[in-house]
Amino acid sequence: MRPVTYPRPSLTLGIDGNVIATAFNYLAPVTGTATSIALAQAATGGTALSLSGTTAGVLDIGRLVTAVSSNAGDTFNLTITGTNWFGVKISEVLALNGTTPVVSANDYLTVTSVVPASTSAGNISVGTVPATGPIIANGPPIPCSLGAAYNVALNVKTSGTVNWSVQQTFDNPFVAQPDTACTWAAVVAGLTSQTGAANADSIQPAQAYRLVINTNTAPGGALINIVENTGITAV
Repeated sequence: MRPVTYPRPSLTLGIDGNVIATAFNYLAPVTGTATSIALAQAATGGTALSLSGTTAGVLDIGRLVTAVSSNAGDTFNLTITGTNWFGVKISEVLALNGTTPVVSANDYLTVTSVVPASTSAGNISVGTVPATGPIIANGPPIPCSLGAAYNVALNVKTSGTVNWSVQQTFDNPFVAQPDTACTWAAVVAGLTSQTGAANADSIQPAQAYRLVINTNTAPGGALINIVENTGITAV
């Protein structure tokens, strides 16, 4: 089952009369492979690759995409087009680096086309980041209720083998599309590169948070739960 792709906060009333906002997101990526989107194939400049991999470009969650050639001399650009966590069309230019895999800047829920700029000397493969990372997937931005100073509790639980982090941004990821246009940074050290359950509090005026899966052994995953005391008193 694909995850809920828009973790909107739900509002409840706290015992102190303040409005409480809660949101959660669960990520458990399947094992990525170098050919899950496009099997190794010769590329013709200006002609889209065949999305012949096991996923055909429809991925289990929004995740980073990799590309590699069997020939060290292939260093031309690939234009990757698809959709993000929210179904918004996104695209980027990814420069091949021969036999060294390169990784997209965007997380793709679907890949609809991969177009090479030149004809290849080797075979080009397109897939998803393997279980060893260093980053498999960035979860969808979870919006904060106000983007103003408030108290927020961040709680992460895990299942199986997984390494995760929580990041925050002071930019608005719902205005800057794709959300890679935002600057994402760690919240606190205790929520960075963790392998078990952890929690922390923050009073920083973040616009959004996201859960990052660094590595995992499928079906290992992590669940983030965010609880905000918005400071708004119900009337």
